[in-house]
Amino acid sequence: MRSAHPDLPEWEQADMIRNSRRKNEPKRQIVKKECCFTQCVWSGQRPDLHLMSKCHNLPRVEALKMAKICKVVDSVCQTGLHTAESLSKEFGIWLSSLEGGCYIPPDLDEKKKLDKQNQNKRTESMVKTILTESLGQEPFPIAKLALLKTLSRKPSAEKESVLEKIKGSKTWGTVKNFLASLSHFLDFVEITYPNLDIGGMRCSLAGTVRCINKFVAEDIQRRKDKIREVKIPEDLIVKYIDSQMAKRLISQEKKKGATTCKVADVDKIRNHILLHTAFLNGKRTGIFCAMTVTHVLNAREKGDLKVVLVDSGKTYRSSGSAAVHFSRQDYDSLVYFISNVRIANSNVDQVFCFSSGQEAAVSDINRFLQAAFDDFGIIESVQVPHVTCTLIRKTVITLLREQDIPREEQETVAKHMDHSIATADRHYDTSSGIQCTSKFRQILHRHVAWNEQDSDEDDCELLDNSVLESVQMEESEVSVIPSLPVSSTLTSTLTVEPTSSCLPSRFGKPEVFTKVDRERLRRCCAPFIQDKATNGGAVKQCDVVKHIKKAGRNFEDLFCNYSLKQLYNRVRMEIRMHKNKAK
Repeated sequence: MRSAHPDLPEWEQADMIRNSRRKNEPKRQIVKKECCFTQCVWSGQRPDLHLMSKCHNLPRVEALKMAKICKVVDSVCQTGLHTAESLSKEFGIWLSSLEGGCYIPPDLDEKKKLDKQNQNKRTESMVKTILTESLGQEPFPIAKLALLKTLSRKPSAEKESVLEKIKGSKTWGTVKNFLASLSHFLDFVEITYPNLDIGGMRCSLAGTVRCINKFVAEDIQRRKDKIREVKIPEDLIVKYIDSQMAKRLISQEKKKGATTCKVADVDKIRNHILLHTAFLNGKRTGIFCAMTVTHVLNAREKGDLKVVLVDSGKTYRSSGSAAVHFSRQDYDSLVYFISNVRIANSNVDQVFCFSSGQEAAVSDINRFLQAAFDDFGIIESVQVPHVTCTLIRKTVITLLREQDIPREEQETVAKHMDHSIATADRHYDTSSGIQCTSKFRQILHRHVAWNEQDSDEDDCELLDNSVLESVQMEESEVSVIPSLPVSSTLTSTLTVEPTSSCLPSRFGKPEVFTKVDRERLRRCCAPFIQDKATNGGAVKQCDVVKHIKKAGRNFEDLFCNYSLKQLYNRVRMEIRMHKNKAK
């Protein structure tokens, strides 16, 4: 244009050039490229910035050269608009890259790989929820992300913020996870869109996180206080077991001799059988939910008891089959319920299902328990508290701890209730002011006696012969449930000499580490010792003990149950064992 019209002034030439462009010219194309490194899954518009970042940390000259050889992944027309779904997907891809910090190596173990993938999906889903709640579902320009500053605002009772919308019925701990996801998203925005100023959002987010941390700490303390409370009085549990509600209802149905039962009667019998079994076994809710007719009919005999092995559900996947114990009479009542009372044409194999033939969920099991306990309260004209399988388990463990039961028996009860010992130590702290009656002591020690019978086949330690002999008590002493073995260690009338394995030392600590505690200590300190030895440093006992202290609540009981000298000696043995293996 300038060479063709040299006589025109420059401003007129510029106007002619501007007006000569076609108005229907396509918009600028976004060219997405993938990283030239094979193990990196990044893709974006500026590979040079990606190569200069902390992910690869290349100099600027080398980054520009490498950016030219990056392959083009996609070419998208620039519209300037984004949606919550598209932006969250783009964030998910970035999060799984080396730059995002949650990279999943291809040679990783399948289980760990699946866990990391699920964690990244949860973070991506949280970011999508944040964007949808704050910016809506309609397409929006990228500059509108500045509105996320309102999300990081401190929650107020006067003004409803987006944070309060997201919270809803969620706990403050969940909201903290949302804010952590938002922090990851701001890192992504800062790298992908460097022209967008997000400094104000970061400052506001930091203030909100400090505020939420206080709420989380209060929630944790409130939950701990709630856990320490025993909400089911022991006299009510004893009174319910003495009433034999389930057996009375079954005998009434036998007298009627009808071929079919009313739906209300079916539900009532189911609820009382379930509550009676839960009080006597203290098992998880999921075990009763997973119990099937096949499990009941294949029960095995063990002395005067019938043992139902539940080999399905969450507990079975984590710790094997769960044993549910029944007396002969209770087992006969359960079989009669399955054969005659329960809906015969039901295709569901679940024992405690709905009368309509529909399977019951874990939450429904707790509703059945509460319905039976409320019915008992109406009949006996007493006020009954809230009851769940979890509260029953807490009641049993807390009362056992209140009575200064030996450590070995506490572990036995925890095993019978399908608990890990660390879980029992962490959640069931000692309560104050609980006076345990002699009848309830018998109920508590059924858990010990039943589990001793189970552990006989698993080559576990049994109690001393004197304890086993004392289990054969007079039937008059065991009036709560006939024909069930009861250990007398808790009863005030009988005393048992402790075995040599649990004799206390002069300092009130055990003489040697138990097998379980040795394995726990080894699992805790072995990776630390390995890292120290790999890096060529000297492995000191004091460093290992400090590492165990920092490991968390799961190992706090080691410092309570053993002296510091015993811990140092055990750690020294672990270090020697590691050196011998290395040789």
